[in-house]
Amino acid sequence: MKITQLFFFLLSSLLFTIEVYAQTAGSPLPPGIFGSGRPVKARLRAQGMEDIDQEKINSYSDQTLSLFVQPVDKETHDLFFSYDRRSKEVTNTNLILEDGVNVNNRLQLEEFGVGYTYKASESETWSFTGGFGARSDDLYERSEDNTLRLSLVYVKERKTSKWILGAFYNNNLNLGFNLLPILAYAYQPSKTFTLVTGVPFLNLTWGSFMGHNLFLLATPGGVKSQFNYSFFGPFSIFTGYEWSNENFEHVNRADDNDQFIIEKSTVFFGFRAPVTRKAMLRLVYGYRFDTRYFQAEGAFGYAEEKFSIGDSDYGMLNLSLRI
Repeated sequence: MKITQLFFFLLSSLLFTIEVYAQTAGSPLPPGIFGSGRPVKARLRAQGMEDIDQEKINSYSDQTLSLFVQPVDKETHDLFFSYDRRSKEVTNTNLILEDGVNVNNRLQLEEFGVGYTYKASESETWSFTGGFGARSDDLYERSEDNTLRLSLVYVKERKTSKWILGAFYNNNLNLGFNLLPILAYAYQPSKTFTLVTGVPFLNLTWGSFMGHNLFLLATPGGVKSQFNYSFFGPFSIFTGYEWSNENFEHVNRADDNDQFIIEKSTVFFGFRAPVTRKAMLRLVYGYRFDTRYFQAEGAFGYAEEKFSIGDSDYGMLNLSLRI
């Protein structure tokens, strides 16, 4: 079976499984578990997304700041720390749910993370990751809404493949249960092709950073596909599609099992250019559609009513620094 046939067979059989999961806050996998990129000692990313027409009935914005530091990177073990902060705002409208509950227009996420990887042998690796934070319209207002994330992952490597086994716990998953299995198979016959498929994610990278590149990621948080074309060294143009959903523990809810959920779809194209040897700038223009908010026990749970935020063009700027 050719690689392309294998990919589309696995994709069609596994996307349904992936879509029955809902968003996890933070990745269950440690960084660098697949792929062949250069080691990163530190990474800082800042991103801002704004609707272009701010005079519409609904206006949507999203800002993200993330930091990753790996102070220990040894042959047998490494240690990393991370920090993520996100703020999204729906303006020009009141977020009132079907039961009359008000949700603040500004929703926030904050998480502090840590991870440790131990290489038991040339072919076996154990990894632990953990995170603590909150995702709410009023951060840390209720201690029972704070988020705790833990994962344990075992990787068995072969010449061109890896088996990835483990478990992932998050007390604020929007599924009605908190524990997910991790079962995946990674196939990497060359530096330009990596396919990782299993539960609860699928990742495909085909091509190189300095050339044509196809990227597909399906996780409990959504689906993203992107095609890049480098026309001069690291300078490139790209286009893609993304669907995502996010859950928040809004403080005014009458039932503790209820969550506030936003889901949206976007199509986009953009331009990537280096600012310095260590900094990369991405400019994006896109169209946001099918954006809805609702209250339910999970993203795929029963919601009495779903409210539309309205479609809009948007602009986004992304700046990342790597050491």
